[in-house]
Amino acid sequence: MKRFLIWLTVPVAVVTGCAEPGPQISDVAVERNPNINAPLVAICTFTTSEPAISWAQVRDSDRTFTTPHSTEVVTDHHIVILGLQPDHVNQITVAVTTQDGRGARSQPVEYKTLPLPQDFPPVEVLVSNPEKMEPGITLVPFTRWPKGAGPDRNFGVLYALDEAGRIVWYLKTDHHLSDVAQRENGNLFYHHGRFGDALEIDLLGNTVRAWYATGSGPDRPETAIPVKTTTFHHELQELPNGNFMGLSLEVRHFENYPSSETDPDAPWAPSYVIGDVIVEFEPDGTVLNLWSLMDILDPYRMGYDSLDTGFWQDVFQDKLPEPARDWSHANSIDYLADERAILISVYHQDALIKFNLETEELEWILSFPTGWREQWQDKLLTPEGEGLYPAHQHSGRRTPKGTVILFDNGTFRARPFEAKMSPDDSFSRAVE
Repeated sequence: MKRFLIWLTVPVAVVTGCAEPGPQISDVAVERNPNINAPLVAICTFTTSEPAISWAQVRDSDRTFTTPHSTEVVTDHHIVILGLQPDHVNQITVAVTTQDGRGARSQPVEYKTLPLPQDFPPVEVLVSNPEKMEPGITLVPFTRWPKGAGPDRNFGVLYALDEAGRIVWYLKTDHHLSDVAQRENGNLFYHHGRFGDALEIDLLGNTVRAWYATGSGPDRPETAIPVKTTTFHHELQELPNGNFMGLSLEVRHFENYPSSETDPDAPWAPSYVIGDVIVEFEPDGTVLNLWSLMDILDPYRMGYDSLDTGFWQDVFQDKLPEPARDWSHANSIDYLADERAILISVYHQDALIKFNLETEELEWILSFPTGWREQWQDKLLTPEGEGLYPAHQHSGRRTPKGTVILFDNGTFRARPFEAKMSPDDSFSRAVE
């Protein structure tokens, strides 16, 4: 998942000449971020003989950029420098302006960043077209998934790329991490681990606040904020009013439930079934709303993988007498503030849906038309042309022009009990 984060001011500031000399700049020092988990952040400190605003110019072998101007008029200056590349020598010059417009700048100070650690994920840039990109920085949450095993729950990297694909910031963690977004206050917000923890961090990598789902996992630190829900998974979003919305889970027991994806004549049997729940909560952890996908969609409709029992096994193994079916496996939400509605990507149903939170009505379903009972038939979108239906898709988003963009994984491109597309013929696509 990608989010855009702007922290660089590319044009170089120029201090014009003044009739009177500007303030004196002294004791310029550049130190590495005290938080060793975000080592590309540097802290620049210095003093001036008069109160002034300040900023820094950074020059390395590839680029020159300036930090945002400070807002405080002071004599003791503290500039956080973001956007440095690993293993680069930087020439850092500080500049100041007094309230009456007199300016000054220092001599350059040399500062060298550390190289990337040996276990850092390799990044290879194949194509870069900055003129076609949105401005800003692209954030990439990275999970290490060893071959033949599950994800490494004790390792995570969140890194940032500029428009040329250069690494300009990263955070190493001792936990696996998932979707990340930038809050209105500039901090980053992501969830991690297997049992539904969420963190707000500043750009120095320091934890500002933490939340946890009370319904799963071990005890959390006393400073973490409890949220009365089963778990958090895949995505959390900040809403315009400062509340949060994310995906959680519930389990229901069905006396008769499908037992096979390949044999339409297989007998139905009692089953525990896991479905997704959308949860809205306040920053203090108070849950405001819950919406269950089992009440919105047909809980008896299967897609390939809907009968799997392995994915959530470690979350529910001590709470259920037998493994539960992973019926829906939602993997993204997109809040539409102007409509008080939400787009939900429902992975195991091969469906992207729109649900109105105000009326609590399902508005439409983008999905294979087969398998939906009469109650849901009038919600299915009718395709124009020869377009493909999404299959095991991720990350459905509305664009600024009102279209929808998603990543269509293309897994199987079939429904039970149809033949799956062969791996040799399978393909993925980003599609609008």
